[in-house]
Amino acid sequence: RPPAAAVPRVCLCLIHTRTHKPLPSCKVVIAKGGDEGDEMLGVISLQEARAKAQELEKDLVMISPKSDPPVCKIVDYGKLKYQMDRKKKDNLKKTKVNELKEVKMSYKIESHDYQVRRRNAEKFLNSGSRVKAVVQFRGREQQYMNLGVDLLNKLAEDVSSIGNGEKPKREGNRMIMFINPIQEKLANKGGGGGKEKMGKKERQQAKAAKALAKQNGSADAAQGPKEAA
Repeated sequence: RPPAAAVPRVCLCLIHTRTHKPLPSCKVVIAKGGDEGDEMLGVISLQEARAKAQELEKDLVMISPKSDPPVCKIVDYGKLKYQMDRKKKDNLKKTKVNELKEVKMSYKIESHDYQVRRRNAEKFLNSGSRVKAVVQFRGREQQYMNLGVDLLNKLAEDVSSIGNGEKPKREGNRMIMFINPIQEKLANKGGGGGKEKMGKKERQQAKAAKALAKQNGSADAAQGPKEAA
């Protein structure tokens, strides 16, 4: 077997090279850029496919080894790998956006603990995740299901600026409610005015400049009558 460096721009799928199965022929597709689409060469021998890949100075990549016959594509392997990696990242990003986060509470929750749960729900909604708010009841506590409904409605109202709460419903010994992020808020996130984004240092500088301008204005007003006289 010749060294890897001696092999021209031809890359077959590792499933073939690992199993050492003979590949007398394959169905070959030539990838073309833009809106031209792919060109189908049909079923040809492996030697012909290699020769065609070398002629076009591209790679021969097996994209469907389980087909009969296997399907190979003449394409720039670097571009193909980039497109596959990018598609994988996009899918992961979509999965993260659609991720479901859970916030658990008791119907007897204290005010401080409730604020912690509320902030967590806001953080999840701002990241694009759905929130499942849960109020757990044990034993005889289930007679207070109405308090769980009130608590869930309160949470939905407190986060209504960034999420839409669905109707609470019972699930066994729990009351649950789903809160969906408002997509318009996510799209406009980070596009607020400078006043909202102004940090502590900037606010202090703006305050000092305003005080200085006010002081200079008072001094000018005091000097005005003297110059007029």
